[in-house]
Amino acid sequence: FPSHDMKVDCGAEQVVAYSDEHKHLIVKVLRRDGRDAWPRHKKGAVAMGVQEARAPVVLVTDADCVPGIDWIEAMADPLLRNTSLEFVGGPVRLGPLHSRWHRSQALEFMTLNAIAASSIAVGRPILSNGGNMAFRKASFLELQPYASNMVHPGGDDDFLMHRIAGHFGSKAVDFCLDQEAMITTPPVDGWSDFVQQRTRWVSKQGAYPDPWITWVLKGVWVMQALLAAGMLLGGLLGGIYHEMALVGLLSFTVWMVKGVLDGYFARQAAPFYKLQAGWPLLFFTHAWYLPYTLWVGLLGYRGRFRWKDRHYG
Repeated sequence: FPSHDMKVDCGAEQVVAYSDEHKHLIVKVLRRDGRDAWPRHKKGAVAMGVQEARAPVVLVTDADCVPGIDWIEAMADPLLRNTSLEFVGGPVRLGPLHSRWHRSQALEFMTLNAIAASSIAVGRPILSNGGNMAFRKASFLELQPYASNMVHPGGDDDFLMHRIAGHFGSKAVDFCLDQEAMITTPPVDGWSDFVQQRTRWVSKQGAYPDPWITWVLKGVWVMQALLAAGMLLGGLLGGIYHEMALVGLLSFTVWMVKGVLDGYFARQAAPFYKLQAGWPLLFFTHAWYLPYTLWVGLLGYRGRFRWKDRHYG
């Protein structure tokens, strides 16, 4: 049941064309003209689609995502085998990759997905990805996970997962570590579009139902800000004040150690996502990640961004 969220990516039209060629498939496109009761963004489309769905398990992906042949089976199987599960997140990678910027972006995106899997594994789910998730229709309708946050265009993934974990417990949430469940989605081409995309992601952090998650995200930003301030002060005042030189050296050392540890984590995850994680590319990514985190974090608090020809905030 593809649910059209009124974007300009022609996803609904592609589904209609495919279903016309494959008459044996049962496909229903839920078209929207802006006059229904649901918001125009993806959460409105997902809520509408879940209400119309007939099966007990719902899978969600995006129009710009490419699943594998066995994606449905791989994602639905954990829910069908384990009745205590209510939500399953799935792996997502970027591709195809045509430039160093694409490859660097893919590594950064991969670490987010790997952190999502790791946080679920330790029982404190933080992140998910709306391009690849499965859940029980009954749980969605019971919990109404978007009722309090429809004002935020993003968060169809995180808000749902957090609501389910908060109600049923963290053991009701799992991550599908099966390459057959892998989804591939294209990277963004320009830095401006990248910043707009990530600002959209960050803008919802104040609405997370679990304050622990909000504080974790704020803590990451504060740590990056302290490292940047320390290196900046050391560079500007190190020649005048000996203490500032030590602060700068210490901040730079911590930043480099963090880069090595992050790189080691990325290299452990890369084979599963079939990505190359050489150290030159990892340190290139580490170099832009610090200013990017600070800038996007501030833009996210403002809550204004542009995405898919729409302006929010």
